[in-house]
Amino acid sequence: MSHKDKLQEIEKRKKELQNAREEILGKLISEREQRSQWLIKLIDIDDELEELSRQSKALPRVDS
Repeated sequence: MSHKDKLQEIEKRKKELQNAREEILGKLISEREQRSQWLIKLIDIDDELEELSRQSKALPRVDS
């Protein structure tokens, strides 16, 4: 294999690896964004549960 062929092979492999790396990073960013959205929804649910708990405690008790 000539020096030129070897360089072309190396460059081709580098490009393949860079493309794979970019694809993986893109997926990681998407998953991170999705996790962030889930966490925000979870916090919103917790906040609403706390508010409902406060409201129910503020209401007068009715014994059956």
